Amino acid sequence: MSEELPSEYDLIVLGTGLTESIVASAAARIGKSVLHLDINDYYGNNWAAFQLEALRNIISSNTDDDSSQHRITENAVTKEFDQTTVEILPAKIGITHIEEGWFDFNTYGSVNGWDQEKILKENRKFSIDLTPKLLFAKGEMVALLISSNICRYVQFRAVDRVATVKEGMIKPVPSSRADVFTNKDVTVVEKRLLMKFIEICLKYQNDKEIDEFKGFEDKTFEEYLKHKKLTPNLIHYILYAIGMGSKDTKCMDGVQNVAKFLTSIGHYGNTPFLFPMYGAGEIPQCFCRLCAVFTGIYCLASPIKNLYFNQNDDNSLQFQCIDYEDRKLSSKHIVIGPGIVSDQILTEPTSEERTFKCGGLSRGVFVTSTPIGGLNQNVGKNGVMFLKLPPAVGKSHSGAFVLQLDHHSGTCPKGLYLIHIICESLDTPKSDLADYVNQILKTTKSDIKTPSEDEEISFSDEQPLDDSTIPTILWSCYFHIPRCINCLNSNKTTAANVKLACGPFFELDFDRSIFQAKEIFSDLYPDLEFLPRAPNPDEIICEGEDPTVPKIELDPFLMETNETLSGSEAIEQAREAQQLADVSPDSAKEAQEETKPDEESSVCQEATESP
Repeated sequence: MSEELPSEYDLIVLGTGLTESIVASAAARIGKSVLHLDINDYYGNNWAAFQLEALRNIISSNTDDDSSQHRITENAVTKEFDQTTVEILPAKIGITHIEEGWFDFNTYGSVNGWDQEKILKENRKFSIDLTPKLLFAKGEMVALLISSNICRYVQFRAVDRVATVKEGMIKPVPSSRADVFTNKDVTVVEKRLLMKFIEICLKYQNDKEIDEFKGFEDKTFEEYLKHKKLTPNLIHYILYAIGMGSKDTKCMDGVQNVAKFLTSIGHYGNTPFLFPMYGAGEIPQCFCRLCAVFTGIYCLASPIKNLYFNQNDDNSLQFQCIDYEDRKLSSKHIVIGPGIVSDQILTEPTSEERTFKCGGLSRGVFVTSTPIGGLNQNVGKNGVMFLKLPPAVGKSHSGAFVLQLDHHSGTCPKGLYLIHIICESLDTPKSDLADYVNQILKTTKSDIKTPSEDEEISFSDEQPLDDSTIPTILWSCYFHIPRCINCLNSNKTTAANVKLACGPFFELDFDRSIFQAKEIFSDLYPDLEFLPRAPNPDEIICEGEDPTVPKIELDPFLMETNETLSGSEAIEQAREAQQLADVSPDSAKEAQEETKPDEESSVCQEATESP
């Protein structure tokens, strides 16, 4: 394989995580030669999604001597300069502290007809994200997908419900003016206060210079909410569920989060969020597809042997090439994803402070046969529900994000629910998540019954969390996503032409990863446009083609019915094609402009329609 590869590139990228994939696609899009390698045999690194059996195989086959540490794979890398080789220890990639568990089917029998054997038979219908995410309708990722035209590679569905847990009850979060006035948990006085607060946040979104928040720049968001004399009930909704914050959230961060939530409502559904069909693991692959279209070269399961550096006159290092399958492949720059190399690559001191650090995440993945809150709160095609849990008592967490997915999301079989919980890591994943898991799930056999096909279920806005509404965990997996070497060693950096990518971060969407990708691209190519729009296939003009002549397409009816043309029919269609080709250049241009698709409306249609 290596003999077929060119020996020089503008950019080599190691790892197919989100940040690395965005940078690779942006470089390829502006005409740079890109070699994108991954030592794993799948895309995404910590952003990947797996079928159930594939994830279980990773768990069972990658346990090392330390029972609390697990790795997906490892890659020995060295750096060489001045004829001296310095070994970099094998780098651990992926997730650690993995713990898998099954419901005791042998003792208690099946749950709603499901047992371990039946679940495993449906293995291929699972798509389990290591890092599940949602997209704000007016967030950075949606804007980037539309502006770059990468949106054509992925489908979305609108999130069906947004809820929170308060006083042992699952309660819907008011996501629009109509929700505010129909919410039974909010009094008339509170509704007026909430509407005034919403107006303030929207005004700030349009005018950052308003005086409303003067004096609160260094205070917490909770202090500001109390200053506005909002009730504890409203503070709970605004601080935790709408502002996605905690008691430590800074005032202006909270205001921006609320404004982002509010401005995203109503674009693609009744909630502010979109969910990628088949999981967030699809997103990095979309950028990889674009990179490949623009001549980027991809090689998976491709461990490199060495990184080679030259030592400059000022003793600083400069990357030269990699040793790949006994060939030296050089590039002007290299981008390295998390876990590829150890901290020995960090040789240069720096005083730069990192505002946000990646990783440090505790994750739980659970399979149940009934939804959170019981069937009365999950009527119809509730493919995706988002639940924001406030911080547990005595914990310094920012709370937990919970995603409940059913088969309409393309991530699990019909009749089962896939539940993701994620929070910041302070201890082991199971310990960090225990308080959140205990609120909404249980390990004992559930008394919830699944309805028959002709049985009607009435929807209930609020539902108490008790034995009749808390689902039983049939399968569970806990793991930890660690910080990268870059975030663990904030006082050091690496060679100037080496960029280290981070991620994932503790955030509901992708904003920080996109910001980092833009930052890396700007450092590499400061005067060039970041991810300009890619043309549709029918807009690409090959060498020698006349751009004024409309392209001839086969009759759609014939394509749908798979019919073939006889000799006489083929001649007749050729004559019609020639007549179409004889139209004037001005008419052809007008026809092309009239039929040119609107990018944002096509995304909107994809986002709002369930598959």
